[in-house]
Amino acid sequence: MKVKFVILWAVVLLGLSGCDLFKKEAPSIPLPTDPVVLTVENDWVIFTRTALAAVSKNVVFSVKVTVEAKQDLELLGISEQAPSGFQVISGDTTDFLANAGAGDVLELNYTLKASDQSGDFPISGFSRAKPLGGSDSEQLELVSPLEVR
Repeated sequence: MKVKFVILWAVVLLGLSGCDLFKKEAPSIPLPTDPVVLTVENDWVIFTRTALAAVSKNVVFSVKVTVEAKQDLELLGISEQAPSGFQVISGDTTDFLANAGAGDVLELNYTLKASDQSGDFPISGFSRAKPLGGSDSEQLELVSPLEVR
C-alpha cells in the first residue's frame, strides 16, 4: 500500500509541476533606453561619445562621436573600434581634419549590430590632435561601457 501511495504522490507532484503554481520566473530587468554621454578632454580637444549602455543580443543601434578642437590644430582625428563580435552596419568609424581651427568639430555617426553573445563589450576610440608647429601629436582614449543581455 505504501508503494502505491508513493507512486501516486509522485505522479501528482510531477503533474502539478507543469502548472503555473510551481513555476518561478526570474525577474525581468528592462534595458535602459536613454543613451549615455561620456566626455574626456585635454588641453587640445573635447572628445564625446553618445551610445546606449545596454542592448539586447543582435540588436542594431546608433553611436555618435564628436571631437572638438579647443585651439588651432595642424591635425584633428577620430578612430573608433567596434567591439569584438559586433558588426559596423553603416557609417564611418574614422575621420580627420587638417588645419582645424578652435571650435571646429569632427562628428561620426555609425550603426552597430550587437554580438549574439551576452557580456560586457566596451566601445573604445581615440582622438588624435597635433598642435600647429608641434612635432608630436597626442592621443586621447574614450571607453564607453556596453552590456549585451
